[in-house]
Amino acid sequence: MSAKEVWVLLSIYSLIVAAFIVVIVSSASSQSKTTKLEKFELVAGQPLRFHLLGDFGELDPYEKIYNEYPVQVVAQRMVANAYVRPISMIITTGDNRYPKPDSKFDQVIYKYLYHIFNKGGLQSKPWFLVLGNHDCSSNPQYEIDATSLYPMWHLPRKFYNFTIEIDNKYLAAFIFMNGCSLAHDINKVGDLEQYEWLEKILKDLNRNPRVKWILVNIHEPPFSAGIHHGDNEPIKKFILPLLFKYNVDILMTGHEHNMQYFISRYSNDTMPPYEPLPNSTFNCSKEEFVPYNRESFWIKGQGLHEIVQGAGGAELYELCPNKTTEMADLVYGNVQFGFSEVYIDSTMISVDYYAIDEGDPVYSLKIYAK
Repeated sequence: MSAKEVWVLLSIYSLIVAAFIVVIVSSASSQSKTTKLEKFELVAGQPLRFHLLGDFGELDPYEKIYNEYPVQVVAQRMVANAYVRPISMIITTGDNRYPKPDSKFDQVIYKYLYHIFNKGGLQSKPWFLVLGNHDCSSNPQYEIDATSLYPMWHLPRKFYNFTIEIDNKYLAAFIFMNGCSLAHDINKVGDLEQYEWLEKILKDLNRNPRVKWILVNIHEPPFSAGIHHGDNEPIKKFILPLLFKYNVDILMTGHEHNMQYFISRYSNDTMPPYEPLPNSTFNCSKEEFVPYNRESFWIKGQGLHEIVQGAGGAELYELCPNKTTEMADLVYGNVQFGFSEVYIDSTMISVDYYAIDEGDPVYSLKIYAK
């Protein structure tokens, strides 16, 4: 090869590398503490639909389903739904990966984005994520850095927020909390910072007449009837009062490897008084819990709705229906792999729970605007 040919090849290589670096740096530098979405362009001015997925980050599960990983079967069900009802994005409730990453170029996220979920109506959809306890125990910075490496991945900081314009010029507001710290005492370093940030964001949203709905995403639920975890007492004590004070509509959570739905009702325009989980014997099983109907209808402001969606692929946990307090009602529970489909417009929010072996929703709730 002549010196001229070597020079040409080196020049082409330099241009490719330079272009790649520009993209990465641009993506990284665009993340700020504002509520403006800069990495993705979601279509504004129309109803919003997305999939909610939790505790899916297991690529070496204890068992397979139909000779495939459970997360693969969940992804196939999501693809089928997105074919009929296209979605704008995917939101996770944490525990996005379980094994500790080997390096910044670990391939687990790549496998999710470009193989398992890279099909049909899920292709190229943006992912918005929160950190769960397993993400935090391995390397949370790895998942934050992945925001610069993968176009669809969005976890710019340990906690962040944004708004999306829906129909009739109203806004849906999303707040993503840091699961690395909220499981502990709020007075610890980091928790207090997040607490103050959360109150400021919620206060600003309440002052904006265009904000129709507020959804908060946090990994560990304040209320849970799961056999392994149950209620998170610090969140019940410190975070829940803020959510009630500033009229949050939906709390999206995971952590328990099943699907649950709670409503914590207002009583005389105030939240229920704090009540710790009682010390008693709990009856647990993998049976579905349906005390009422398979659907419910609510008016905005009747209560705080908690979606527990942790059935994305990790080992399922039994459900203990009597493992609750008077602070919230367990309206539905299911110990199957699955996900939720959420639809939002200016008149209502609809949440449908899907299990992998069921064509229709196993449970549905609708919240209508006043």
